[in-house]
Amino acid sequence: MSAKEVYTYDIRCPDCDMQGTVTWSEYKRPTLYSGHGRHLKEISKGFLPSATKDIQGDPRIICIECLCEFDA
Repeated sequence: MSAKEVYTYDIRCPDCDMQGTVTWSEYKRPTLYSGHGRHLKEISKGFLPSATKDIQGDPRIICIECLCEFDA
């Protein structure tokens, strides 16, 4: 199995400016089984992953303060 890379990004709600972080885990060599090789590993308090996906197939983010949905 390929090694994983882990990336943490700052996020900010475009409506209420609430701030947090999101952590993605990504395979160095995606396979047929791992898909595009990236998945949401962790999201900071105050945000939730959405059931809807962005254009790359990643979950969108929901701010629980104002219920705004945006791409991470």
